Amino acid sequence: MEGANTDGLPEFRTAAEVAEYLADTSDESRYDVLLWAAHCLLNQQISAANEVEGLWELVLGNHTWLEKTKTGYDVEAWDEVRQVAIDVKKRRHRTDEARRKIALCWGQENADLVAGQVQTYNTLCAIRKLAIRMDIMKACHGINRARLHRLRRRARGVSNRIELQASDFLQVADGTIQTGELRFDEITELQIRGGRNALIVPYLSNAFQQRPFFLNDAQTEHKDKGLNQEESMEDGFGPGPAGTQDESMEDGSDPVPP
Repeated sequence: MEGANTDGLPEFRTAAEVAEYLADTSDESRYDVLLWAAHCLLNQQISAANEVEGLWELVLGNHTWLEKTKTGYDVEAWDEVRQVAIDVKKRRHRTDEARRKIALCWGQENADLVAGQVQTYNTLCAIRKLAIRMDIMKACHGINRARLHRLRRRARGVSNRIELQASDFLQVADGTIQTGELRFDEITELQIRGGRNALIVPYLSNAFQQRPFFLNDAQTEHKDKGLNQEESMEDGFGPGPAGTQDESMEDGSDPVPP
């Protein structure tokens, strides 16, 4: 920051804020703004790697910055910004490759269902490992059961968040969690602990939609109570045979996400 005029400049938090500020800044002042923005983003307590990458894209397209740095002016001050931008691109490439592998194994709909909201590379690697080792049906049974086991535990260091954790996927992939069909009591407990959307139900091809996702225990228990098959599919514990899924979603009971 030595030699830069930073008087009156705001504390930038995003690359978008920098771009907006530059639009109303004279050419001769833009370099100082960019240098100050680099200082702000690199020193945020919360990781701002993506914002630093955005700043790097801004400076590469700024003729004032290009004129200053082509003669070696403050080149070292930008080394860290450039390196962060390179690291972000590498990480994005790795995560994109992991997502493509998951989609290749399970199909795009199921990849979005299980990994769509995942941002960390380590968790994506855990899901990729799982996708390579088993089909989506077994994986969803295992993931649901792993989440239920975690929510039951009250040990220190064990997350009680309903959101899926990397450990949920790793336990299934490593074989420490059974992947057999969920029992009726497990389905009920998971939905009580985490809400109706806590249950992950895979998208199946038409060939597999002839059989419900949850079999045996759930159906048997309903029959013991005098309920028929159609009633058991309307209570929100699993989609029915082909042709009934739309009806179950209309009554708000089906846990399949949009």
